[in-house]
Amino acid sequence: MALECLMIIQEKRDGSIKARGCADGRKQRGYLLKEEVSYPTVSFDSLMMSSSIDSYEKRKVITVDIPGAYLQSKLHQDEKIFIVLRGKMAELLCQTNLTKYRPHL
Repeated sequence: MALECLMIIQEKRDGSIKARGCADGRKQRGYLLKEEVSYPTVSFDSLMMSSSIDSYEKRKVITVDIPGAYLQSKLHQDEKIFIVLRGKMAELLCQTNLTKYRPHL
């Protein structure tokens, strides 16, 4: 029941590198009820509607991104989260601490 990690790495127009990672929750759908699962991603239609209303009403809007919020969630004492890294991401992790991560590759 391990969750795989999706990692997207791209080069921006200015030459800098941008990376985003998240756990792939598709495997959870087989054993969690729909009522027990939340999807923190906003729908595009809702975002556009809210932005249009804010603009029309001349409201000030601030956005905030909390990195790794799902990893900082409180778990029950007996709960664990497992994330599987494959391919290049697994190799990069091994390079950070070969003795710690290599046996798990």
